[in-house]
Amino acid sequence: MTNVDNFASEAARKQRLKALYEGKACVRCGETNAEMLGAYSRIDLHHVVGRANDPDLVVYYCRNCHAVAGAQLKEVGVVDLSAKPRRNLLEVIATVLRAMGRTLMDWGACLLEFGEQLFAFIEAEDARDPSWRELPEAQL
Repeated sequence: MTNVDNFASEAARKQRLKALYEGKACVRCGETNAEMLGAYSRIDLHHVVGRANDPDLVVYYCRNCHAVAGAQLKEVGVVDLSAKPRRNLLEVIATVLRAMGRTLMDWGACLLEFGEQLFAFIEAEDARDPSWRELPEAQL
């Protein structure tokens, strides 16, 4: 009977994971390909300013980007603060500002890269078929 229960709970867990992550994309790199998201086709919830500072402020990251973001938070001193003695309001605000500043720097770099990639695509389309610019979908 334990084996049946284990199978049922494993199936339920997989169903919950599928419902939670299916159709989601990494907000940092845009990855949606299940093969690129790791062994469990997993999108992680990343606590943008650290769980101890705001447990509800989360974004979806692939496993790779989640690891990068976690390292970036550690760079600016935002680590697991649950074991730290009680902090005052100013310490929390300073930590949140550091975390948001680092996150926005990262997102800005990603946006610049996306823009460069789009311009490269536009140049390639111009070389391949300049008439694409006349399409209604390309008009403002």
